[in-house]
Amino acid sequence: MEELKISNIAVVPHSIMITYEVFMLACYGVLEQALKEEVLSKSELYEWVKHLEQMHKNGQFLAEHPGFIVTGTKS
Repeated sequence: MEELKISNIAVVPHSIMITYEVFMLACYGVLEQALKEEVLSKSELYEWVKHLEQMHKNGQFLAEHPGFIVTGTKS
């Protein structure tokens, strides 16, 4: 990053636990596209979402979102 005059760059991977509601919001666009491109049918999507919802109601739903924290020093 010499052109940006940034040194001591560090990248640390992190996983963030997300709620069922956030997971469903995050998936919305991808699932909408999958339906549009006929990657899966409406009934397949319904069954999958129904299964996730039941897991959530039973306290068995777990999701995480991978990410990174990047730090550095501006010269």
